[in-house]
Amino acid sequence: MSRRILDLTPFAARPPREALAQLAKELQTNPAVQVDWEPLPQSSVPLPGFLTDIGRIFVGRDGALDRLGQLWKEATAEGLRVALLAGEPGVGKTRLAAEQARRVYDEGAMVLAGRCDEDLGVPYQPFVEALRHFVDHAAGLSERLGRYGGELARLVPELGERVPGLPGPLRSDPETERYRLFEAVTDWLAVASVEEPLLLVVDDLQWCDEPSLRWLC
Repeated sequence: MSRRILDLTPFAARPPREALAQLAKELQTNPAVQVDWEPLPQSSVPLPGFLTDIGRIFVGRDGALDRLGQLWKEATAEGLRVALLAGEPGVGKTRLAAEQARRVYDEGAMVLAGRCDEDLGVPYQPFVEALRHFVDHAAGLSERLGRYGGELARLVPELGERVPGLPGPLRSDPETERYRLFEAVTDWLAVASVEEPLLLVVDDLQWCDEPSLRWLC
């Protein structure tokens, strides 16, 4: 049986799952094709639960996904990008974010996420949730917390137990402590994204507490 080389260029621009489906179809119709590949590396941190428990059906948002995909490419090549998803309640903002999160996760990125609740108003709630998920699952935790890892124990107190020898948070006036915490969160995200691209999803931003908004701004 003769063999031929399969041009993979058309698959490159597609999301991984679509590319694999197209490739599988090509292999079924052309049994002479032989392809050797290695699986994409996957983050040690699994997708956050609330981004995976919202169903698999997703249609009619190609334009928005294309724009998010372009921003993601820019972020991985050039640095930080911010995307705000706006719309009426129930229009599918979280579902859209979850689909983008799934796509970048399939490409080997780490996805962290946190929610804002209207009634609770817990200070730094989205960052507490994102950091706790990271602490529970990340490999090499002690080396991925940044310069001020001890400050992060203000958000996740059990961090000191997970990382022996971690310095305690700075004790000073409230303004100085808040500034140091902001620096700690910024540096943690920067260091955590060195080994793998990182997507941070903040859901229901309209209910975000004031301290979190100050950090975001």
